[in-house]
Amino acid sequence: MTLLHLRWEKAPRYYQVDVCQDMWGQWVLIQRWGRHGTALGQTQRVACDSYADGLHRLAQIQRRRLQRGYCTVS
Repeated sequence: MTLLHLRWEKAPRYYQVDVCQDMWGQWVLIQRWGRHGTALGQTQRVACDSYADGLHRLAQIQRRRLQRGYCTVS
């Protein structure tokens, strides 16, 4: 179940982050990135100590994406 979902785009690239709980109740931050029109994107899962930790990590990622010229899509 995803509680928070953000996506940024910068043609032709995208970057997406979800904060959710896995089957065991552990908070995880899932990062996906790649290029539009290809199936060659990558995924990284990062375990978080709490929901607040996940939000903190997401805020760091968001700041970095905006600094690099990405636009928030959702």
